[in-house]
Amino acid sequence: MFRTASWISVVSLHSPMHTTSFLLALALITLAIAEYPTPGTPAFLNDNNVLQYALTLENLEATFYTNGLLAFSAANFSAIGLPASVYPFLTTIRDHEIAHVNALSSILTARGATPVTPCNYTFTYTNIPSFLATAAALERTGVSAYDGAISSLVQTDLVTLAAGVATVEARHSAYLNLLTAAVPFPNVTDVPATQTQIFGIAGAFFNGTCAQLNIVAANPIQNATMFRNVSSYNQTVFNQTAAYLNDNNVLQYALTLENLEAAFYSAVLSNISAASFAAGGIGTDNYAYIQLIQAQEVAHVGYLTTLLTARGATPVAACSYQNIYFPDSAIGVQQFIQTAIALEAVGTSAYIGAASFLTDEGILTIAAAVATVEARHTSYLRALQANLTANATANLPFPNVVDPGYNVTAVATAAAPFFTNLGACLTFDLPVSADLFRPNQTAVASSSSSSSSVASSSSSSTRSSSSSSSSASSTSSSTRSSSSSVSGSSSTRSTSTQTSTTSDASMKVVAGVVIAALALAF
Repeated sequence: MFRTASWISVVSLHSPMHTTSFLLALALITLAIAEYPTPGTPAFLNDNNVLQYALTLENLEATFYTNGLLAFSAANFSAIGLPASVYPFLTTIRDHEIAHVNALSSILTARGATPVTPCNYTFTYTNIPSFLATAAALERTGVSAYDGAISSLVQTDLVTLAAGVATVEARHSAYLNLLTAAVPFPNVTDVPATQTQIFGIAGAFFNGTCAQLNIVAANPIQNATMFRNVSSYNQTVFNQTAAYLNDNNVLQYALTLENLEAAFYSAVLSNISAASFAAGGIGTDNYAYIQLIQAQEVAHVGYLTTLLTARGATPVAACSYQNIYFPDSAIGVQQFIQTAIALEAVGTSAYIGAASFLTDEGILTIAAAVATVEARHTSYLRALQANLTANATANLPFPNVVDPGYNVTAVATAAAPFFTNLGACLTFDLPVSADLFRPNQTAVASSSSSSSSVASSSSSSTRSSSSSSSSASSTSSSTRSSSSSVSGSSSTRSTSTQTSTTSDASMKVVAGVVIAALALAF
């Protein structure tokens, strides 16, 4: 029933030695190039344009780190008082960017496109501080680019890939912010940017005329709405009512996790004193960062609650939690950090895994922007743990080339120990892949090996009307704000005349079976 994104879930890489395995895993994405979008159609070509756009930025980053780490040695970093872990951490970032380049190039080639190649670049850093400042700016730009472009993708596997790369870029960004004395997670949600805005920022690094950049600029990415909802394309028209309700279920799912995180940090800050944090090695600055994480999780709860209410749904309430209280001592602080790392990692992977469930581009943009903030939290906490334990190897802030996307079952299994009764909290239908709301979903499932979970539930393409009081509505009003919108986007859904082929009752049965199975697993 649930989309597992299995090809990406197993990718957890820690060194360049794994690059070949990484590419083999990503090569599985080509198996999904069958029905939606059909090769050669405008939607398919637009997905290629998004990949080329991402590759243009990854080429820039890979070249930057390669050149910079040739110019400066580990001894140079140590000489200005930086920890010994900084240089190897930066080499890991470099290796990630190179792996991203290789992966995107392989995918584009498999899709019949010629990948853009690196340009000539101008980098103006003169010393390590200016090198780190430039790195921080590049990573921040990369996060905004991925968050802004993800909603332009139609193929759901590519959505999962983009979400998993975006969170890795966010991890890099948080760490580099720490090195440059900036807040590692400066916003409640990261700020998506349009392609035009990104090229306006990154263009300063391109030396003279770049033919490859001109190719990408000549094929600007389009919002996926025009490919998903315009019936004249006759390829990805959605069952609007079912998709709308499923988007609500994704938001309820996210809210369930955000409620947990907000309660967790609130309990910790209420029960562990500032003095105990100090005894545990958490100074004033880091204590303030933990308070900021708590405030951001509370803000996420408020934002999702408001959005669900505006969409006609009743937001899930906070549940009864356990295992979120720790001793008011240095030992309690260490237990808190270990638990926080685990919770933030699960939250990040939950957002990545659910990204391909969303139909509404506005909500997908929001989810991506929240996911990258969760990834920032994780990166910061792992860096903090590395400093406290003097074990950098075990606490790499960015352990994956691509962050994994967890399916609903995996997330529930990981989160269950923190709920006194998780089953009682699941008062909504569990979300499913957006592929299920496209026509001929049975054909899609059988033709795509990466959608094996869809094949087992292709008959369940309709969400129960009880999950939202807005079941009669088939248009979404969650239009993006002007400060974070992708140019030309409208997240309003056009009405589809496609009718459901499955009763609400059958979906209720499937959801009930899954919840029962989860209860047995706990």
